[in-house]
Amino acid sequence: MARITLSLPRFRLRLVIFCITVILSVGVAFPGSCLKSSDGSRNKQYRRRSCTSGWYLSSTTPSWSTEDKLRRDPPQPESLTVRGGDEPISGEKEVIRKYLESMGSTATSLDNFHIHGWRWHTRSLIRETGRLHTLASKTSLPNAILLQEATDYVINFNLRGLHKVEADLFFPWMRKQLTSMPQNSEVSRAFSSVMTELENGRLSVSQLGKTIQQNADLAVDTRKPDQARVAAIQMIADQSMELQECARSMMQLEDKYLVPAIAALVPERDQRSFNNKVLRGLGLLDSRLHLVSMYEAVTQDENRLKEEELFQKAIPSVPQMMIPRWKRKLYVPKTYMFE
Repeated sequence: MARITLSLPRFRLRLVIFCITVILSVGVAFPGSCLKSSDGSRNKQYRRRSCTSGWYLSSTTPSWSTEDKLRRDPPQPESLTVRGGDEPISGEKEVIRKYLESMGSTATSLDNFHIHGWRWHTRSLIRETGRLHTLASKTSLPNAILLQEATDYVINFNLRGLHKVEADLFFPWMRKQLTSMPQNSEVSRAFSSVMTELENGRLSVSQLGKTIQQNADLAVDTRKPDQARVAAIQMIADQSMELQECARSMMQLEDKYLVPAIAALVPERDQRSFNNKVLRGLGLLDSRLHLVSMYEAVTQDENRLKEEELFQKAIPSVPQMMIPRWKRKLYVPKTYMFE
């Protein structure tokens, strides 16, 4: 009996060492599952990648519903961002850069480009998602209904309108215009790669928008626990910032490579004709609200004077005169909660 008693502590010590070894080995094999980083934050299971790669880092785990995620792993307080501006196809972009330089179009691209509604719509989305982030950051449960209304405008109206134009009209047209150069196949392939990057970005933004809308619906669902609703509001704040950064990186890509290319390669007459087709696609009623949102973005652009000059040239005088009325009657009722 004495011998057994003396060996028992050794057995316990060996058992503890064995358990620690197993835990460490599991942590090494699956670093995102149970370990924390040096700053104490939980490691993410998915690599952070550019929004234009077709994947983005979200506050939710793709294989779980938002509600499951809230129960199993409450969101961390740190802000999540998208690494916009990555250059995964820098070789192709260098081909485009040299091609544009040879065309002499880079410096005057905005003067020869006539599809500005698309540019301004993208800028309005960036502005509105920034305002959605600010609203969500200061929203409490009693005011969650206002956040849902704001999300409905930003995601289901502004974002959906932009993506409808891009998916149905603009991206297919632009790909056709920029990749049909049999005399210069290398440049055509380069533009095709950039278009694929943009299309991947649009899909990522679309999926992120759906997640934001789901969280807005959860935030106002009084059948759900308050903890889940509060966490959903925080997710909207994080994800709207992600969406804004992703949209901004896409805009920079478009302005740098595609706007100068369209200005150089597509006759101005054809650009104006296509622009009219885009306006008809938006519809009369929706186009008025979109126009006000675009104008608001133009007046706050970092290149405001140039953008306002282009706006005055591109938009007929009568719609410009109607903007204050449309803002009061149409825009403010949709966006009053941002003020």
